Amino acid sequence: MRFKKVNQKSYSMVFNFKRSTSRLLLLASNRLFGKELVHRSRIARWFNQSWLAMVEVLSPARRRQARYERENPDAPWLVPAAIAFIEKELRPEFVGFEWGSGRSTLWFARRVRYITSVEGRRAWYDEVRSWLVKDDLAERVSLRLSEVTSEHNFSSEEIERYAQAIDGVGDGSLDFILVDGHFREACLRRVANKLRIGGLLIIDNTDVLPQALLDTLTTADSQSWNNGISETTVIRV
Repeated sequence: MRFKKVNQKSYSMVFNFKRSTSRLLLLASNRLFGKELVHRSRIARWFNQSWLAMVEVLSPARRRQARYERENPDAPWLVPAAIAFIEKELRPEFVGFEWGSGRSTLWFARRVRYITSVEGRRAWYDEVRSWLVKDDLAERVSLRLSEVTSEHNFSSEEIERYAQAIDGVGDGSLDFILVDGHFREACLRRVANKLRIGGLLIIDNTDVLPQALLDTLTTADSQSWNNGISETTVIRV
């Protein structure tokens, strides 16, 4: 199955404004404080949280997403249309990898043979591990802790340790990769050759990632979905 590249002009004006504002904040944060995406300075984080709070209150899209999450408590925190597409693509024999554990870990484990999941927060790692045991899914998941010790202050070594968790995976051995955790830019620079031909690279929140980086990854078989709040992109390699 082939799918078309999304037409950026189809996005709403509100989403385009949010996308531009988020990328401006990200660029300012990176230039001024040396932080990337999720982990920004306290000032940049405050601006980002304030923006999200405003969206939460004012956006009909946020209310639609909140309703979807209530009605689908087991679904990953991705754009719903992307979830529907990914579910159709998955096969019981698939093997996958994800940065960022949570609901997605259990969701994938119920649908594929095996998934390796890398988590940065110890408390959340313990929580997800208990879910896997409770739902009898632990044998289908290799849950790894690569601890991110601070919300704001971290070293290049910590970034590399987290991103390089995929290095031990054989080239061409994965059917899908989900990038939805910490240090996403660093993680995306590690995915080359890990997917089989036709495998899926799933990236959440591409609306706030550098376009230049996305351009190096995008193929003719790619699509993005947005719900007026965030964007999920699937790239078939």
